[in-house]
Amino acid sequence: MLYQLSYSRTPCGALGRGSHSIPAPVLPSRGMITAFLMLVCEPARIHEVGQALADADGVAEVYTTTGDVDFIAVVRVQDLDALATLVTERLSTLPGIERTTTHLAMRSYGRAEVAAAYDIGLD
Repeated sequence: MLYQLSYSRTPCGALGRGSHSIPAPVLPSRGMITAFLMLVCEPARIHEVGQALADADGVAEVYTTTGDVDFIAVVRVQDLDALATLVTERLSTLPGIERTTTHLAMRSYGRAEVAAAYDIGLD
């Protein structure tokens, strides 16, 4: 289950936040939080928004996508407060952003992590 924060602009231009009663995940002790931001923007501002996202501190990668969202950004920050500040104060307020949805990464399944999971230390 994902812990999700959703933000969207109301008709008057203010940011609204959906409420979710999902418990916060147990975060890894590595000191960094990874999150995936799904962003919808005004079509005429795709290039402008993409560059602004790529230039933002805390944003590691930005991809344009097909489907329901225009961008997926990979974010790496120190803690949940830094994530909240990045999403609500810096990214959601960029000109052209219409809606964001944030998903926290809970576990990585890269090759190194999978190998470590099966290592029983008999070397």
